[in-house]
Amino acid sequence: MKTSLRDKIISIFLAVSLMAPLASCASKNKEYEVIKADDPWYECESFMVSDLYSKKDYEYISFNTIGTYDEFIFVSVDASKKIPKEERNLKDTDYLKYYEQSILKLSLQGELIEKTDYVNFTPEGYYRFLVNAWVSDGKLNTLEITLDTENGKYVDYYLNGELFTLPPVYNRYDEPLRLTNMYTTGGYTICIINPKYGQTISVESPDGSFYETYPSDVFNRYVDLYGILQGSEDNIILFGYDDYEMVYASLNLKTGETTELTGLLGSFDTQIDTASGKSISRDLTGFNFVNEQTGDLTKICEYSDINMPLDELIESQLLFISDSGDEIILAHEIYNSLGSFDYELVHLTKCDTNPNAGKTVLTLSNDDGAEPSNSDFYAMKLFNEQNASFFVKYVIPYDASGEYIDTEADILILSNPKADPSDSIKYVDLAPYLDINSEAFKEEFFTNAIDASMTGNSLYRVPLDISVSGIITASVNVPEGQVGFTYEQYLEFVDDICNGTDPLYNTPGYKMGKAECFTKLFLTMSDLYIRDGKVDLNNDNFRQLISFVDEYGVDNEVPDETGHNSMVSDVVSSIEEHNANLEGKLGAVYGTFYSFDRYIDCYEDYGEGLGIYGLPSPDGRGPQTVSTEFVSVMADSKYPEACAEFVKYIMSYEAQCKTNYANPINCKALMTITESELNYYNESVTDDGLPNTNPLSKETIAKYIDLMSSPYMGMNAGGNIEIILREESASYFSGSKSLDDVIPVMEKRIQTVIDENK
Repeated sequence: MKTSLRDKIISIFLAVSLMAPLASCASKNKEYEVIKADDPWYECESFMVSDLYSKKDYEYISFNTIGTYDEFIFVSVDASKKIPKEERNLKDTDYLKYYEQSILKLSLQGELIEKTDYVNFTPEGYYRFLVNAWVSDGKLNTLEITLDTENGKYVDYYLNGELFTLPPVYNRYDEPLRLTNMYTTGGYTICIINPKYGQTISVESPDGSFYETYPSDVFNRYVDLYGILQGSEDNIILFGYDDYEMVYASLNLKTGETTELTGLLGSFDTQIDTASGKSISRDLTGFNFVNEQTGDLTKICEYSDINMPLDELIESQLLFISDSGDEIILAHEIYNSLGSFDYELVHLTKCDTNPNAGKTVLTLSNDDGAEPSNSDFYAMKLFNEQNASFFVKYVIPYDASGEYIDTEADILILSNPKADPSDSIKYVDLAPYLDINSEAFKEEFFTNAIDASMTGNSLYRVPLDISVSGIITASVNVPEGQVGFTYEQYLEFVDDICNGTDPLYNTPGYKMGKAECFTKLFLTMSDLYIRDGKVDLNNDNFRQLISFVDEYGVDNEVPDETGHNSMVSDVVSSIEEHNANLEGKLGAVYGTFYSFDRYIDCYEDYGEGLGIYGLPSPDGRGPQTVSTEFVSVMADSKYPEACAEFVKYIMSYEAQCKTNYANPINCKALMTITESELNYYNESVTDDGLPNTNPLSKETIAKYIDLMSSPYMGMNAGGNIEIILREESASYFSGSKSLDDVIPVMEKRIQTVIDENK
């Protein structure tokens, strides 16, 4: 799985300490930006590199852009073929024959010109493979290594197919040396060599003389060098990691002088590209020319100037850029959960006139912890192409130090579903804009998630995904027709099916204490205690709940740093581990079906009898509807109608089909995604021929959709209510207060929060 987009975005942003100040656009007293005809704008033309590697024949494909010259593009490919069923028990070294390494020579339009394979075995039986490739001096250069698979030692190195001898370097401990990186340019050969301790940078000049230096001399501190980039004229750029971030330094090959490029301090995901003899940096705002002497950046363009989704821009590799920056070619590996192996070339051309001239700019941002999804950015592209009056730009909600800041955006992506007393002041009620009571809306979206997000009759936070949370077990373990558990049924289930081990307290990755469990259960049945805005805890239902937790709960210690969001926290890690719990040793786990592929994963352990059931309650209600991504429109936006129109784009079928690793709120989009994933799964099962694994019928999708359509929900409670529940119940469970003392205090505190929310 790839790094999450949020991590990529934040880390790349943190890579640049020089950054344009963020604009504040949300105040109604502020003049909104209007796009001008001479503002930069780049149109895109895409060329797909397809049909080179079929997913029917390959388990894994990874593309890596090498560079360009003479109007050709060079791409290295690592590929793993599917192993025939009759050869599943091979030795480790025998699997190597199913591994491919190739370099593809492509036209600028993606046409395959030539394919060169590199992996092979030498006559001596050594494994020879490609470790690095680069374009310099107008040609493709390669470094290959032979490996003795018996002892894991490198044997020989080959530069452009010719045997290469390691340069003479100081070897304090007389240990075997290992070449870890290499670059050639202008007659110079630069090697990064790893002896037992530390690294050495060796430079061979065109006259055959050598000199060497060390990362500690270059950076005046410990740095683990990672690679080499082409600089201008006689300079190269060295980059690596210190204790905190990625760092860069220029090395003048003639003089040996080094200069740390302080303007390029960054994180582990800093993106620096070398293309067309230039060094290009990208921060979250756009592309920049790099001054290799100082590290200073000169802006080429911003991402919002390019008609391409931001997530694709972030993930792309730069191949070519003109001196003016008006022509850019990017390479983009297209990856999704279905194992797609596509590679796309994107040509960016700067327009003479901005086609969006006259549009008013609206801003989109996110709260601290939210993760803008692929579908959000695709919705931006659709909206900006189709709306005649407005244009949405994404605004970074972090300053140069990485601290979260309020960007005063018009539209906000949220991660917290909890209503807050200030919601009616901060956000626009989107219920009337979306016409949520219409039959068309009810048919298009999972309204149970919408209902769970309502505050009275108002909708301030629109859910963009839907999941179902509860007790996961085989359906044969639960009587037919039963959707959840009463307290008595749950105790019997734990004893008979789970061998006495309660999944609420023992699911790996999420072990609750009594106060946490009480809070979770309360929120799944809050309608029993809060009706028409009035709190009543002095009743048998409440006493039964807290007594049940007190008598049968476990006093697990919950680490202070563990966040327990009772409405949305799931046990993703426990589901992914495929450990003994899902093999029936515990009989059940607490978890969440947040995507169809996760549902299928559980099928592989339980079979088609898989079910999810509600947590223990007085009435045995079913599993809980939860959402983890929301969108709101700020109340102080000058253009709420236009913002609401953008929300419709985010919820649209076209945008929601781009959702990865989550269930979209759009019913048709979820059906499309699940059908594709089911087909892919069935093809994989048929090809792999794994024991005890059979293709799944389309009824699997129907069952999954039914689960997502569950009418059960918890209270859309704010964080303040959760704190109250946790604090007051903990005082009872610890014995410091009696139940008669806790009930009136808890009741009064919750009532105060609800009254404030009104």
